[in-house]
Amino acid sequence: MKLRSIQALSLRRNFSHMLIGNATYSLSQWGILISLAKLSSTEAVGVYTLGIAVTAPIILLTDLQLRTILATDAKKDYSFENYLSLRVFMSMIAFLIIIFLLLMGGYDSHVSLIILLMGMTKIIETYCEIHYGFFQKHERMDLISRSLIIRGLLSFLSVSFCIWVLDSLVSAVIGIGLSWLFVYLIVDRPSLVAFRQNTKIRYDKGLKKLLITAFPLGIVMMLSSLTTNIPRYFIEHYAGLEQLAYFSALIYILFAGNIVINAFGQSASPRLASFYINGDFKKFLRLVFMLLSIGLFCGVIGYVIASIWGKQLLTIIYSSEYAAYQSVFTLLMFASILLYTSSFLGYILTSMRKFKIQPFLSLFWIVITIAVSALLIPKFGINGAAYVTIATAAAQCLSLATVIIYEVSKAQKATSIRYLQKRNIGGDVSG
Repeated sequence: MKLRSIQALSLRRNFSHMLIGNATYSLSQWGILISLAKLSSTEAVGVYTLGIAVTAPIILLTDLQLRTILATDAKKDYSFENYLSLRVFMSMIAFLIIIFLLLMGGYDSHVSLIILLMGMTKIIETYCEIHYGFFQKHERMDLISRSLIIRGLLSFLSVSFCIWVLDSLVSAVIGIGLSWLFVYLIVDRPSLVAFRQNTKIRYDKGLKKLLITAFPLGIVMMLSSLTTNIPRYFIEHYAGLEQLAYFSALIYILFAGNIVINAFGQSASPRLASFYINGDFKKFLRLVFMLLSIGLFCGVIGYVIASIWGKQLLTIIYSSEYAAYQSVFTLLMFASILLYTSSFLGYILTSMRKFKIQPFLSLFWIVITIAVSALLIPKFGINGAAYVTIATAAAQCLSLATVIIYEVSKAQKATSIRYLQKRNIGGDVSG
């Protein structure tokens, strides 16, 4: 199949596009939460965030992190058709798991409907993501940015309209799904077809091999999502939907900081993968140092702002009711120093294509999160959840850094041995 030539953009331009795209999209999703907080009830915020918390692990398990695998597939081990075909297959699995969970979960009809609609909406998003992986691999972040901007703004406007005019959370979630489907059909797919004439679904041997390769990352993403959402499950169980709403709104400000983190991480991943595979460790480590410095800087700035102006900020963004939880907000922003750093470490390890170790790391984080949540949240509520976030982030940083240092050292040693062997062979021949 003939590909149209794809001209890669510079790292600086790609970062700029991803920063703008991620900023618009993240702020739009945050805007949805703000709209719910200001135009609807605290309970609506709780139900909405519960829908995300329940469906996220399932979607991330079946997503298999195919976007990242595609973007870092420097050796071109699989065709795009392999990735797209696996995406279709795993989408059906995701839908069946969500239905089974709802049948067994014991939720009331309203909450069940929100969870189902949220799951369907997130499945649509995975199709956008697989297209983003293709654009990211070819370092065309401008196409991703355009999609994110349109998708974010449409979903925010649709939710605001449905809540303000119809006062219906169900309609709001349907609006998100329809706006994302519109962007996929009108923006993402035509952009990809412009570079590829064939996007047929093919079930061949490559699909099975890709599934085996990607499945560990699906486990990782599910466990990572559980690590994030386990404190929310504990809060909902021990303190109720209202406290869950407050905690979710506060921690979303921390996640909003991922705008810069994701922009840099996604832009740098293809180059990190290329440097590592080609044994150019000097450039690889230089880029790693730059990323980690950015993560630390963003986290420290967020913590300082929360410490000084946290109450005023929460009042402006949400309301005075949320401002009463400034101490929790400050603790969460302290956790951001560790979380932003660990996010970059995750990008780095994945760009090295070290997939098999990641499920074991995630299991370790899950154990830490469950243990600390069971110890602190029943007694201290959302204050305890903030401490859980700090403990989990610290565990992530230490474990990821340890594995990366070990793998890079091993790779450097192997490269040196191969270099010496080539020199010796050359010496024998010339002799």
